[in-house]
Amino acid sequence: MASRGIKDQVAIIGMGCTNFGEHWDKSVDDMLIEAAHAAYESAGIKQDDLDAYWFGTLGSAVSGLALSRALKIDYKPVTRVENMCATGSEAFRNAAYAVASGAYDMVMAIGVEKLKDNGMSGLVGAPLPSDGTESTLTAPASFSLLAPAYADKYGVDRDEMKEVMARIAWKNHYNGARNPRAQFQKEVSMDKIKSAPLIAGDLGIYDCSGVSDGSAAAILCRAEDAHKYTDNPLYVKALSFTAGPAAGPIDSDYDYTTFHEVSAALPMPMPKLASPTLAPKSPWPKYTTASPQPNLSSWKILVSPSVAWAGKKSWPAPTTSTANFRLTPTAGSKASDIPLAHQDCACCSNAGCSSVNKHRRTAKSSQ
Repeated sequence: MASRGIKDQVAIIGMGCTNFGEHWDKSVDDMLIEAAHAAYESAGIKQDDLDAYWFGTLGSAVSGLALSRALKIDYKPVTRVENMCATGSEAFRNAAYAVASGAYDMVMAIGVEKLKDNGMSGLVGAPLPSDGTESTLTAPASFSLLAPAYADKYGVDRDEMKEVMARIAWKNHYNGARNPRAQFQKEVSMDKIKSAPLIAGDLGIYDCSGVSDGSAAAILCRAEDAHKYTDNPLYVKALSFTAGPAAGPIDSDYDYTTFHEVSAALPMPMPKLASPTLAPKSPWPKYTTASPQPNLSSWKILVSPSVAWAGKKSWPAPTTSTANFRLTPTAGSKASDIPLAHQDCACCSNAGCSSVNKHRRTAKSSQ
C-alpha cells in the first residue's frame, strides 16, 4: 500500500479563532466570519486569494453552503467534512493533500460548532433509524470502560488511577486559566477534582469535556510559496488517519486499554519525535494531553509499544507548561475547550488558541 507522506510539502501561513464558551450573542455565521477574517489578517491575504475551502462541522451545518453564505464566497469549492471527533483533523488533512497534489495553491481549513443554544447537555445528533434493539452508551460511559481496564492490566491501584487522571485534569485547568481563549479559565485544585461528583464509572465532572461554541481556521499553501506571506511558516511534517472495523466489543482478545486504529496509523512515514521523559519504572508519562483515558492508552502505542508497564510506580512532578513533546495537536479540551468540528485542527495547537496571538504572522508582500 502506497504511503508517501506529506513532510514539508505544505505550510500553514495564517491562523485565526474565536474565544470558546457560551456565545449566546453570536451565530454560526458570526463565529465563522470572525475566525476566517482573523486568519486572513494573520496571513496578510484577501479572501479572493483562496482557491478552495474545507469546512468541518458535526451539528452546525449540513453542507458547504453554511460557509459560502456566511463569508460571501464567490463561487469557489467548499467541501463540508464530518468525521466525529476527527472532523477538524479531516478538514485540515484534506486541505493539506489538496495543496500537496498541486490541485490548489492556497486553501483554508475551517471548523465551527454552535452547541450551547440547543439546551441539550451533550452533542446534537440525528441518529439513523433502527429497530431499537441495540445498546447505547454516552461518550463518558464508553471512555469510563478504559480506566478500570488499564488499572487491571498494569496493576495500578484504583486510588492511584484516580490520582493520575486528576493530575491530567488539574494540568488542563491550570493551562486554561492562562489562555484567554479557553472556555474554562479558572484553576481547579486536586482535592476538588478528586471529590467531584461522578458522571460515569470512575469519571468525575472534571474528567469530562465541556460543551462549547467556537470556530477556528488555518490557511495553507505550497511550502515553496510560504515565505511570500510570512517569515515564520509552520510546515506540515506528517498527517495520519485510519478507520477500523470497530470490532473491539466482539473481539475476545480486546482488553479496552488501547486503540488499534492508532497503532495501525504508525507504519506510514513519520518524522522522528523527541523521546519523552518517563519516571523510572513508571507507567505514567510526564507529559500528558487531552482526556485521561485516551491519553494514557494512546501514549503506550505512540511512544513505546514494547515498554514494560509494570513495577514500582514513582510520580514525576506534574507538568504545567507547554511540553516539547505532544501526543496530539491539542492541549486538552479544558485548556481550549475546542468544539468537535475542529478538535484536532493544527491552528489550535498545544498552548491552545492563544498560539494565534503568540505566533501572529507578520504579512510579507508577495509583490
